[in-house]
Amino acid sequence: MGRRIDFAPLLAGLGGLALVVSLFLHWYDPRMTAWTAFEVWDLVLAVLGLSAVWFAGSQLALGADPRPGALQLAGGAAFVIVISQLVNHPPAAQGASLEAGAWVALGGSAVMACGGVLSVTDVSLSVSFAPRERQATGARTTVANEAAAVEPEVHEELYPAEERTGPIGADDPELLREPSEDDTLPFDQETEERS
Repeated sequence: MGRRIDFAPLLAGLGGLALVVSLFLHWYDPRMTAWTAFEVWDLVLAVLGLSAVWFAGSQLALGADPRPGALQLAGGAAFVIVISQLVNHPPAAQGASLEAGAWVALGGSAVMACGGVLSVTDVSLSVSFAPRERQATGARTTVANEAAAVEPEVHEELYPAEERTGPIGADDPELLREPSEDDTLPFDQETEERS
């Protein structure tokens, strides 16, 4: 039996993971990470990123869907916080230029927000996993092999052995009937010449 995995929580989980990783990278120029630059937002971003990772992990491991609105809230909040900290630097980093960590956080929070939006829209992206059936010989199953394997069954179903008198079509009742006068029209030479 196959298993269906929605793409939206996975996308939000990947974005959350990128957001958590970005907290350990340099956000501002004098080698300041989010942990050293922010007062409270670093903890809030860590919780939001880890919650998105939790939602994705619970869907993969347990098949549980996140609560309605949870992905949108986490993704939207993370995106707004990161944008606000890129525009209005924290007090410890006033006048500093942005480093790679800030851009990774922006990308991760944007991916989280996209996952949240996908989870409520009518657009559905999903991945289905189903175990492949293996043959005893290890040969790959092709359409031609499957058709060849089923053909004798179909032939027996359509033409049972007790009703067969020869090759296929030889026992057709239309061919066994004697032609009658009604089946053939007499040939009239005069009519043919006029037309």
